[in-house]
Amino acid sequence: MKSWKIDYRSISFSLYCLLSLIITITHEPFKNEAQAWLIVRDLDLSGIFNMMWYEGTPALWHLLIFPLVKLGMPYFSMQLLHWLFAVAIAWLLIYKSTFPPVFKVLLVFSYYFLYEYCAMARNYNITILLMFLLATIWKRKGELPLLFCLLVILLINSNLVIWGFGVAVTLLYFYDCKCNRKHLKLSHFLTIIILLAGFALVLFQIIPRGSAADHSVVHFSFWDIKFPEMIFRAPANALVTVDGGSDSMVIPFFFLFTYLAIALLLIKRTRILLAALISSAWCLYMFTFIYMGDTRHHGFLLMILIFFFWVITLYPKSEWYKKFLPPYFTSEAFKNGVFLIIGLCLLTSVVRTLVIIPKEIRYSFSGSREIAHYIKDNDLENLTWIGFQSEKCEAILPYFPEKKFWYAGLQDYGSYIIWDTEFKENHNISEEEIITRINKHFPGQKDILLVMSKPLATPSIDGFRQLYQNKREVFWIQDETYYLYVPVSDS
Repeated sequence: MKSWKIDYRSISFSLYCLLSLIITITHEPFKNEAQAWLIVRDLDLSGIFNMMWYEGTPALWHLLIFPLVKLGMPYFSMQLLHWLFAVAIAWLLIYKSTFPPVFKVLLVFSYYFLYEYCAMARNYNITILLMFLLATIWKRKGELPLLFCLLVILLINSNLVIWGFGVAVTLLYFYDCKCNRKHLKLSHFLTIIILLAGFALVLFQIIPRGSAADHSVVHFSFWDIKFPEMIFRAPANALVTVDGGSDSMVIPFFFLFTYLAIALLLIKRTRILLAALISSAWCLYMFTFIYMGDTRHHGFLLMILIFFFWVITLYPKSEWYKKFLPPYFTSEAFKNGVFLIIGLCLLTSVVRTLVIIPKEIRYSFSGSREIAHYIKDNDLENLTWIGFQSEKCEAILPYFPEKKFWYAGLQDYGSYIIWDTEFKENHNISEEEIITRINKHFPGQKDILLVMSKPLATPSIDGFRQLYQNKREVFWIQDETYYLYVPVSDS
């Protein structure tokens, strides 16, 4: 009788595929997911690249969903593509990484891999997939220079936060080639030219110029520390998501030292340590000087550690650190203690994810899908849609091909948001101003559907009556709870 052997990898991967698919199907995309879809829907390639000055990110994710949008595929196709990337990441982590089995399992079912970078269809998991593909071929990178170039160029064009990592692995690649061959070949110089072109493409997309220079989200500064608390909070979020305001710094302070202790485990491999420090330093520079980011951005600090621990065994040990570092910090006891903390962090992350999943299934992440279904079921698509606040209302639009709002803040028709001065100045206008603008542009018009992200205080006085509001509880993006109004009939 034939015996069947099922190892932990098959069970873990199958379970991940099932859980992640359930999350993907039940997840309601929110405004940040809708933004990319609408940009691609309403712009050509030239327009998409021009928008990146405002978005503060390269356009790889937009280019990946470009065929889906232009071929008229439904909004869910973007989520499905994103899910396939998440599954590929899990497969690489489980089957190709060099970590002990317990860490592989804890990682794939942790918050970042099973929820943050799985549920929310944005440009983050394509970055991680490229990082892990790079780790997979790292041993043979010298034999595959063109593949290495392709992966790095795609990587740096997927997310600005990881740009420092791209620089670090590029420097590491050429140093490794120099050490292994002593003399660089013509192919290596060709590789340098290709990579420089890839980095130039990033700069072309995200450096503000012309009319965008004063209000793009990307403002490079080397002296204006905007968010000093991110030096502590970002590493903490990378290991365990930390709640609370910037004044609650005890836990973040502890996890900063935990992150440094993890990095210290790389000290025996000098090249790896320097590359990890360059990569992490760029992320922290971004978070403290340019854009504080959110949990999803801070998670890249964890991805950087995963990558370098993945390839660490390919590098020889050195002993330069023994001159100044106490022996305890390179002992097995220290190493085991750090790994124990890492394990507890990952276990906490898994527990948090298991708490979130039932909420994702039972409640709404965003109220956008429910409102879209209500509009379709009640034949409200042909009305003139007026929306406020614009960046909240845009989450509804991808369910309706070619449909746009007349945004009360901007006093114009639109879909995606341009993060410019005009948007900032009209982001928080009063209810009285909203009604005044509507009456000015649509005097006496009754075929109006007013979509608000906050309820009107006095709808009857304003000449409106409430038609509907979200019935299902919104557990995450609570400012995407919507209120629908129509004009009061004169009869």
